[in-house]
Amino acid sequence: MKIKSQNEFNNIASKYIKKNDTNKLFMLACDYDNKYNLEIIEDYYISIKDSFNLCELISLSLEYLDLDNLFNKIINTNDIHFIKSIENNIVINGIIDPKYLKKLKDYKSN
Repeated sequence: MKIKSQNEFNNIASKYIKKNDTNKLFMLACDYDNKYNLEIIEDYYISIKDSFNLCELISLSLEYLDLDNLFNKIINTNDIHFIKSIENNIVINGIIDPKYLKKLKDYKSN
């Protein structure tokens, strides 16, 4: 399958989202993270509070994501368990800029 546009990427991602197929979504991100915006996948993982796949996505696509926006969305869930799960996930602890982990920790201390 060769995806030729952001719209086509979003349509395919939407089909996987409707089927709750997190594995195919992740594989889609793996194949196209450097070509298309992954926000539809980020938002889905956040909406279902899938910290594992979200952290894997961050690890995989670190240089292609808008981390400020992404971490604001995570914090805006106001779900302390989800936020703590993201914070504690080993996949991102040594990879991302420590300021993002600080954002999560600061939220928890409020």
